[in-house]
Amino acid sequence: MVLSSAAGDFGLSNRQLGLFAMAEVLGVTLASASSIWWLRHTRPAQLALVGIAAFIAGNALTPFVPVGWLFPVRFLTALLGEGALLIVATALLGGAAQASRVYAFYMAAQMLLGALLLTLQGQLASQIGLLGVMASFVGLGLLTLLALPFVLHTGYHAGDEASGTGAHGRLGLSAVLLLAAMGLFHMGVGGAWAFLQQRGGQLGLDFSSGGWIMSAIMASGMLGTGLAVLGGQALGYRLPFWLGAIGLAAGGTLAGLVDGLLWLFVGGMLLMIGWNLVVPYQIAALGRRGPVAGQLALVPASQGAGLAAGPMLVGWMASADDYTIIALVSSVSAALALLCSLWGLREQET
Repeated sequence: MVLSSAAGDFGLSNRQLGLFAMAEVLGVTLASASSIWWLRHTRPAQLALVGIAAFIAGNALTPFVPVGWLFPVRFLTALLGEGALLIVATALLGGAAQASRVYAFYMAAQMLLGALLLTLQGQLASQIGLLGVMASFVGLGLLTLLALPFVLHTGYHAGDEASGTGAHGRLGLSAVLLLAAMGLFHMGVGGAWAFLQQRGGQLGLDFSSGGWIMSAIMASGMLGTGLAVLGGQALGYRLPFWLGAIGLAAGGTLAGLVDGLLWLFVGGMLLMIGWNLVVPYQIAALGRRGPVAGQLALVPASQGAGLAAGPMLVGWMASADDYTIIALVSSVSAALALLCSLWGLREQET
């Protein structure tokens, strides 16, 4: 919804939209990559307050800046706002017992809130464009202030998760492969999701109805999260990795290649279900060998790198009225992510 309304208000091309999305996710990625420093020098409430303030300010400014300042503003909003909040959330969730299941519930909450927000944004975008979308984010930031009292007297986990270093202070081959799988999988998801609304517009979807459809697609991701929570360790690791890769490849192919809003909806659902199913198992697989569990700070960085690369690739390769590249990026990303995941598991077991 952000990209579609920005394209209308600023007259951005697909290439510029790809840079727009990349700037934002790159900011989150750089924040995540520097999270070890922040974890050592700040408390959760301090960093959360900085993040909320930057998130509100950046989103409030976005509709009013010149086009040349649009990308720097989005980058800084993501770096100091979304990135800071993600560091706090990841560190606190990672210190919880049964972190993979906690993370699954966290993703379910994201899907539910995201679905509600997309519905609201669709209505606002149809009336006042990007200003309405950014106003919804400002309101969300103000609501986030209500969470500050709950982290006011909370500290980061005192073990390896807080320091970001494992027992041996380095990553093994299995961890590198699993982190690469995370990045590749998120590259496919990010590339498809960023341009799903654009693809819908090509098929005749307006902002208002698009908000409802995107909301329903995002909410469908809770099916994947529910399967992860209910299945737990009984599903193992390989089956969720296969199912997630199939969902990503099939979803991207349907959304990018097959005309018709029904197929766009089905493709989007497969993307969201596969994504929400596979991520908790990626984190669980990464943490099932002691030293790797301490590298929690690298999880959002790996995810963010993929989410930045995906929209950039699709934006640069898609034409104004042709989004078939979504299918290619999704399928190749899914295949490479599955290969790295299975290889990483094999390295753990040898």
